[in-house]
Amino acid sequence: MVCVLLGFGVLLAVLAGVVLAWLAGAGLTGLGVLAFQLRYLQAQRDAGRPVGKLELLRFHLGEARAYVTLGWWHVRALPVESRRVPPDAVGEPVLLVHGYTQNSTNMWGLQRALFAAGRPSERVFLGLSYPWRRVEDYAHDLTAAIERHPQGVWVVAHSLGGIVLREVLTKRADLRSHVVGVVT
Repeated sequence: MVCVLLGFGVLLAVLAGVVLAWLAGAGLTGLGVLAFQLRYLQAQRDAGRPVGKLELLRFHLGEARAYVTLGWWHVRALPVESRRVPPDAVGEPVLLVHGYTQNSTNMWGLQRALFAAGRPSERVFLGLSYPWRRVEDYAHDLTAAIERHPQGVWVVAHSLGGIVLREVLTKRADLRSHVVGVVT
């Protein structure tokens, strides 16, 4: 009976935390937090280390804080100009291309690090991700960004960004000479 009540209390705590995460702007990602936490709890029980209420609360608050922090990161990154050229810029520019279901704000931290190192960079927004969009539908903005840098450019691409780069360089072989290197 105690285990059932404890389990029910834990479940309620997790569900309450998920609701708070939704209210804090984490949206449907809260379901992922719930699934992760339930798997964590099960793994701890299987290993003979049941999680106490205080530990569970700390664990959940840490997860919720991380999602709020990431959400705020995107809000802060939106007004920042996506093309940065430090006054003492050195080297070829770096194009930063996001992945599926993401946007260019996902690359803001990397852009800040490049800017601090004196490297010019540009975050490329591929547009909104929809299941019915084809890879070539995303290629326009990346093609335009590469064309802006005939002297040479590095491309750092995540997930869909790498696939779109491959599509661009397959369809536009003339742009291959513009790309100095790729990290994906």
